[in-house]
Amino acid sequence: MPPLSARRLLGTTISTIRKFSETSHTLFLQQSFTKSLPIVFYDIPGIIPILEKLVVLYILMLFVSLVNRTLRALENWFSMTAKYANTPVRTISQVIRLLAWFGAIITAISILTGMKAAAILGAFAGTTAILILVFQDSIKGLLANFQITCTTWSK
Repeated sequence: MPPLSARRLLGTTISTIRKFSETSHTLFLQQSFTKSLPIVFYDIPGIIPILEKLVVLYILMLFVSLVNRTLRALENWFSMTAKYANTPVRTISQVIRLLAWFGAIITAISILTGMKAAAILGAFAGTTAILILVFQDSIKGLLANFQITCTTWSK
C-alpha cells in the first residue's frame, strides 16, 4: 500500500480518535445507566433484570466495537510505517477481531441463559467431539478425495 500524505494521515488519525472517544463516552454512559435502572424503575421491579441484561449486552457490543476500531486504527498506522510494511498486520488484526466477536457471542449467550461461559465452551467442545466421532468415516473419505484430486492435478 503506498504511503499516505501527511494531511490524509492526520485526517485519518483524527477521525479514528473521534470514533474511539465517542465509543468510550457511550460506554461510560451505558455503565452509569445500568446503575440507575433500579432507581428509575422502582415501581416496576419485574422489568429491571430484563433491562439490565439488555444494557449489559449493549455494553458488550460497544466494547467489541471499541476493540474493532482500535485494531483498525493500529492497522492503518502500521500500514503507513515503513518498518511494518511487509508484516501481516492486517491478518493478525482480523484474527483478533474474529476472536473478539467469538468471545462476545459466547458471553452474550452466557448472559442470556445464565450459564457460565466455561460450561458453554465445554458443551461446544463435547458436541464437536461427538460430531467428529459420528462422521469420522465421511470426513476421512472427503479428505481422501481431496488428496487424490490434488495428486491428479500435480501430475
